[in-house]
Parts: sequence; C-alpha cells; structure tokens
Amino acid sequence: MGSLLTRCSKSPQEANEDSVEKSLITTKIKKSEVEHFKRDKSLQKLIAGAHPEEVGGLSAYLLQHMNRDLDRGSYNKVEISVNIINLLLDNCRKVSSWTVLVQNYFEMVKRLLQTEEERLESLGTELFQR
Repeated sequence: MGSLLTRCSKSPQEANEDSVEKSLITTKIKKSEVEHFKRDKSLQKLIAGAHPEEVGGLSAYLLQHMNRDLDRGSYNKVEISVNIINLLLDNCRKVSSWTVLVQNYFEMVKRLLQTEEERLESLGTELFQR
C-alpha cells in the first residue's frame, strides 16, 4: 500500500511541503504557523496515510467537526479543519471519492459564508475564489 500522496501527485515529500504552504498561505495564516503545520507529524500522517477511498469520509468528518466548532465558537479549530481539507484537495485530485471531497469543501465554504464572524466570512470568500 503506497501513501495517498504517491497515488495522487508527485513525490510525497515535495507534494506535502508544497501543498501545506500553498493551502495555508491562501487562508492568510502567519508564516510561523505555516512552519508549524509543515512540521506537524500527525497532520502529515493524516494526509499521507489515508487510503484514497477514505478521503470522502475524512472530508465528511472534517465538515462535521467544523460545524460543531462553529456552533461552539472555536474559530481556531474551524481554521484548522479548513486547512486540512485544503491539503486534501491539493493532494488528492485523482481519488475516486473526489466529488465527495469537493462537495464537503463547498459545504464548508457555504457554512463559513453564513457566519456572522467577519474573519470567517472572509476566509469563506477566499476559499471560494480559490
């Protein structure tokens, strides 16, 4: 079993580093936080260790937790969920559950645009423009 990244894009190391930086920069996170996500081993394991057929389930799980965190007002956790689904989108273009992943991504964008928190609305707008 190869990793999801090797099935979805170029070499795992290159793809992971590139996509982490791109997806985190698009959400305007500080550079120090981008470095933190690059070094975060558990985040890399999540993306690299997933099987292609599980990507849809991962995105549904992230959507569910993002909705819960929005209701609780945990906006930092919301941003983390958004960043992880961005990483999945960047790395998993050739998986069979791509449509489920994209649907969950747009559900996230829709929910972010419906919030009354200004920074989350702008995050949703940036994600939609991407």
